[in-house]
Amino acid sequence: MEVDLDLDGAPDVAVIDTDGDSLVDVTLLRSGPGGPYAAIEVDERADGSADVTLSDTDGDGRLDTVARGPG
Repeated sequence: MEVDLDLDGAPDVAVIDTDGDSLVDVTLLRSGPGGPYAAIEVDERADGSADVTLSDTDGDGRLDTVARGPG
């Protein structure tokens, strides 16, 4: 699956198995205006705060998953 974050018609993030380990990897395909996207936050519990954050925490150009809180 590819995601177009800035709606310009080009995918910005790919959610695919990039290394064949049967786990889905989230990869930043390109930077947006002004640099790479800081983070994608997901509110799984719909309580108004992010439960999961996808961001490039180590500078390798791939988004890393950071879980917060219980669940």
